[in-house]
Amino acid sequence: NIPRYVDTFEEEEPIDIIALSQEMQELDQQIKQTDSEFLKMVDELTVTDENKAEIDAIKKIFGE
Repeated sequence: NIPRYVDTFEEEEPIDIIALSQEMQELDQQIKQTDSEFLKMVDELTVTDENKAEIDAIKKIFGE
């Protein structure tokens, strides 16, 4: 049984926490901007009795 005698362990690369944190912050900002743009488009829709509940639900989900 070869794995019993041969060490196949490979050390993982260290994670750059600072770079990861910055990337996550940038992504969060992009998400907020996209949500805002999406809500502006939703506001341009014509609200009818048939779609009012759906539009209200979308606004609630995306933070208005």
